[in-house]
Amino acid sequence: THGRAMFTLAHRAMAGYDEADYVLTDGERICSTAIGWNFGDGHMHNEQLIAALQKRCDFEPGEVRVLLLDAQPI
Repeated sequence: THGRAMFTLAHRAMAGYDEADYVLTDGERICSTAIGWNFGDGHMHNEQLIAALQKRCDFEPGEVRVLLLDAQPI
């Protein structure tokens, strides 16, 4: 994970919402649950996966917040 950066950005994504209503979890857990196995590839977490989950699970707007964070070499 990306530690402090992830939590800082997660708090920003939840601004205006009650953080106690949310559970922070790693995206691989969400993806592996949705597709049925975990092959350790975080690059499958994108807008297409989010849209598919929202459609199939009937999430309300704001019910699931997704933060995409990827390391870049300097």
